[in-house]
Amino acid sequence: MSLQRGMGAIALLGILTGLGLSSCDNSPFATGSGNSTSGAVVESQTLRFNNPFPQSSVTVEDVAEIPLNPETPPDDETPAHEEFTLTNISPQGDAVVRVYPTVSFAAFEFEGEKAALETLLRDRPNLETQETLPYLPQVAASQVFFAQPQYIEFAGGAGIRYITYYAFDVSPIRSDGLFYTFQGLTEDGQYYISAQIPLNTDLLPTPPDSANEITFAEQYASYLAEIIARLNQGTGAEFEPNLEQLDQMFGSLESVI
Repeated sequence: MSLQRGMGAIALLGILTGLGLSSCDNSPFATGSGNSTSGAVVESQTLRFNNPFPQSSVTVEDVAEIPLNPETPPDDETPAHEEFTLTNISPQGDAVVRVYPTVSFAAFEFEGEKAALETLLRDRPNLETQETLPYLPQVAASQVFFAQPQYIEFAGGAGIRYITYYAFDVSPIRSDGLFYTFQGLTEDGQYYISAQIPLNTDLLPTPPDSANEITFAEQYASYLAEIIARLNQGTGAEFEPNLEQLDQMFGSLESVI
């Protein structure tokens, strides 16, 4: 299935190759006033969790709605939500955890990802057999691959975590675009929790020569298959931040509403 996902990415991304674009930027949507906290326990109006990274500070802020606009890319729009920014976790950048009230999803065309996640959490198939995995917020790029998918239970809900990479075109996989994501739902379906944590690792193989576009395209599927295999075999400690610590953090989630 990993190879099929790679081939699917080639077909979709090949349409956009002429744009000359590479990996996407999933930075936080909005800035504004917020509360900064530090310590093992992080709590807001909606969520509580343990932060296993003592070097990290956490800022919590309310992000205002940016209405759906058919004239702009999907990552320019967002429902109102609560956002946690965790610093000093990854050398590649800050971690972001978003808590979306699902009541607004229909207006933002987020319902498809929510329904896909609900189906996975209800039926519990082997996640490695899926072509793609749910991800919010929407981004103007393609999910090129995923690795190490797992279910995570937390108090009052459940979710999935996986390593992934999004890109606009068929190009070498850059280490600064790799990230860990958690996608979860509270049991009552009222809140969708989405996290993006940049990852650093030495597991990525040397890419084929991209100067020769034909050769690179021919080798791309096997290149992706090798990446997925290496990432799947990687231990938690071979990533920064440590995957086991991230799993611990999301396993400690608890809704306070």
